[in-house]
Amino acid sequence: MLVLPQTVEIELNGNTIKYYEEKGYEIPRRIDIQGRNSLPRGTKIIVNVLDLREQSNTEVLFICDYCGKEYFQKFSKHYLYNNMALYIRIVVVIALFINVKNQIN
Repeated sequence: MLVLPQTVEIELNGNTIKYYEEKGYEIPRRIDIQGRNSLPRGTKIIVNVLDLREQSNTEVLFICDYCGKEYFQKFSKHYLYNNMALYIRIVVVIALFINVKNQIN
């Protein structure tokens, strides 16, 4: 189970800047030598763990539902497992529906 509330530090790059700006995070920019608005390489910001991108490799804190032990896991792995569990439930419900429908006919 994901520990909430939780914040993590992430490093910004070209793929993540727009995503976090749209989420409402302020991105620290500077004026470069040519007078353009730019982002210094290696810039990091603090974000809420629930705002992480699905494919984020940032490690976040979890607590085991069975033993209560705390552990760190990549957020993308957690997201994948949760979506697979949902997918499996949907497939099971569809299979049960088809089975019941066939029994009625």
